[in-house]
Amino acid sequence: MDAATHISYDQVPYKSAPYSLSHPSHLAAIATLFGMTPAEPRRCRVLELGCAGGGNLAPMAQDYPASQFLGLDLSARQIADGQAMLRDVGLTNIELRHQDILQVGPDFGKFDYIICHGVFSWVPRHVQDKIFQIGRTLLNSSGVMYVSYNIYPGWHLRGLVRDMMRYHTAPFDDPQTKIDQARLLLDFLVESAGSHTEAYRIALSDEAAIVRSHSDAYLFHEHLEEVNDPMYFHEFAERAMAAGLQYLGEAEFASMLTETFAPEVAEILKNAPLLRQEQYMDFLRNRVFRGTLLCQQEATLNRQVDPQRLAVAQLALSSKFAPFEPDLQSAAPLVCETTGKETITATHAITKAALYQLNQTWPENIPFESLLESAASSLAKATATQIDAAGNRRRLLTDLMALYARKLLTALIDPPSFVTRPSDLPCTTALARTQAIAGDCVTNRRHEQIRLGGVSRTLVRVLDGKHDREALLDVLDQAIARGELKAHIHERPVTRLERTTLEEVLDRTLSDLAVNALLVE
Repeated sequence: MDAATHISYDQVPYKSAPYSLSHPSHLAAIATLFGMTPAEPRRCRVLELGCAGGGNLAPMAQDYPASQFLGLDLSARQIADGQAMLRDVGLTNIELRHQDILQVGPDFGKFDYIICHGVFSWVPRHVQDKIFQIGRTLLNSSGVMYVSYNIYPGWHLRGLVRDMMRYHTAPFDDPQTKIDQARLLLDFLVESAGSHTEAYRIALSDEAAIVRSHSDAYLFHEHLEEVNDPMYFHEFAERAMAAGLQYLGEAEFASMLTETFAPEVAEILKNAPLLRQEQYMDFLRNRVFRGTLLCQQEATLNRQVDPQRLAVAQLALSSKFAPFEPDLQSAAPLVCETTGKETITATHAITKAALYQLNQTWPENIPFESLLESAASSLAKATATQIDAAGNRRRLLTDLMALYARKLLTALIDPPSFVTRPSDLPCTTALARTQAIAGDCVTNRRHEQIRLGGVSRTLVRVLDGKHDREALLDVLDQAIARGELKAHIHERPVTRLERTTLEEVLDRTLSDLAVNALLVE
């Protein structure tokens, strides 16, 4: 990695945030589906290349206190920020180190999971080769390596936009000026493109919408850095194989499935070898980005995904369904609607009962065996017929796999725990409390970034399990009195609220924090 890259990330730090698809609980689940036996996330070693300020790695270290975590980054500023955060949180099973990827050697030891998110496409080829070498040298025999990167064909248009931005901003030295000028240029291009280039204008407009939705740091490092080297998937896979690594799959499991295409297209794709199949799907989707999983070339994989492998996972709906009551006595299908207005139909009683349980306990993760037991118990109470235990088990796993393939279900190994109902002494994680003091974004126990409103942020800062409801009401009351929280009655600002009103605010806020997986025991 060159000095220019080093300096640019010190000047414009990249926001260090959690990325759920890189979490060991998710990586372990994907590896399990393909027949591997990965290390248990609660007892593993994890290496992150390009860890920035530790926003992705630190929550994992908090999740798994018996595991060990090491993060490397060339930006001294981001590492220093991360180290300060770790001291505030008190995590001792993680180290963030200011170090060049090129300096990584066998003395680092072996790792069960290696993460390289947002790095590969943004470093020169010799550093990319080193990343592959690190995977080959340091990854355990049953280990999983996650690498994200920009890809063609989707990045062809983005590459044009990037070239124009870099040309326009070349005369400027100050990073913020470059960023401002790049945004102005893109707006100018969208507004000024003639009607005879309508397709081009629409494409520019789509790219402008993406840029507007992202931070200055994203624009600077994605479009204005000297190095941004997209490639075709087949090129990435061939280079990984040449380094002694094997293509395991994608972090987003559903993206590997041909069933999302029209039947005639899916049939053609199924007849292609795996790597060519993946490449053709990129062509069809105009894909711009991948999060690919690699393993050692000696690892034995089973590409015939057996739903039975879900039995070792903990499961949760991706989002809550509209309320429903299952009829377990009739053969009538159960039709559920997701928050995204997607409809699913369940025809088997055991699946109806399980969906009801998952919806009632959402967003809690439920071990499959517990889910099966609960669903079977509900079924036994509702019907006098003899229960086919083995048949119900097979049917439920098959139906759950169908939901997982549609991204309607999450499946994790050893996921972090959280509570879905506030206790008398509500508590969040030490990391969330520290993050709430520093800003309005915190990491929840589902490894997601949650943006807090004023009331939520005020409460999260003090949710240490030592404040009962009365103490929390006092915290809100004092924050309003000091003007830190703005309160209104009939659109008129006030500095005090009735206790009953404060109680309603507290109940609602704590419930929201629970639903967002921010409360722990």
